[in-house]
Amino acid sequence: MITMKYFKLNNGEKIPALNFGVFDIEPEDTKEVVLKALEVGYRSIDNAQIYYNEKEVGEAIKESGISRDDIYLISKNWVSNAGYEKTIKAFEKTLADLHCKRKADCYQSACPTFILTA
Repeated sequence: MITMKYFKLNNGEKIPALNFGVFDIEPEDTKEVVLKALEVGYRSIDNAQIYYNEKEVGEAIKESGISRDDIYLISKNWVSNAGYEKTIKAFEKTLADLHCKRKADCYQSACPTFILTA
């Protein structure tokens, strides 16, 4: 098991120094892989809607027995959900898929773009 180190942010929050990313992990393998990552000590999971495995990440976190407060969750909004209303809807879906009732710790734009209008 790894001993996780943390960085303290200016607002007092702490984030794990190591992050476990689930890009390119097939949905059917994700739950088992994330459970193993949590078992060996990872406490930060980097995810995105476009990876199509958020539900499996959420299932692993729920099944792990580790308090949600002890896991730092990162997810990303894809460019097809750009704009305020679409982003809010996508964020709510992410929270539901990850079994998060309150928050994701970090929600990013995965592919930022500028939308030009005439």
